[in-house]
Amino acid sequence: MSYNVGRQVVPALAICSLSSAAAGFTTITYINGNFTPSISGTTLTLDAGYEYFLVTSPATSSAPSPTYETFIGGVSQGAYPMRATGFSSGLDEKFDSVLADAPTQFQVSVDNAVSSNSRLQVWRIPL
Repeated sequence: MSYNVGRQVVPALAICSLSSAAAGFTTITYINGNFTPSISGTTLTLDAGYEYFLVTSPATSSAPSPTYETFIGGVSQGAYPMRATGFSSGLDEKFDSVLADAPTQFQVSVDNAVSSNSRLQVWRIPL
């Protein structure tokens, strides 16, 4: 059970774009939201003192189905198949949850190019 279940909190949301011209870590770009996350190229730094829920939705125009994986603190959270085309988004969603008691890095790695139509939702709730 989550720490925040027993008290009323208002989550903040940041919407980011993921893009990559080839295999490797994706470039993360802030688009809009209630807060601006700390982003440096391919790395999103999660600030300490928050619980984060991250929803990754990559899109590619390549076939067969490539895979992607998320990294939290440099540790892979497992590979996941990518089924969305370059003209659609949100068909696949991978959820990650992080209780950040110290700054934590988040990255997305792909084994094929992804379009800028790919999205990352970052939900942030104060601890």
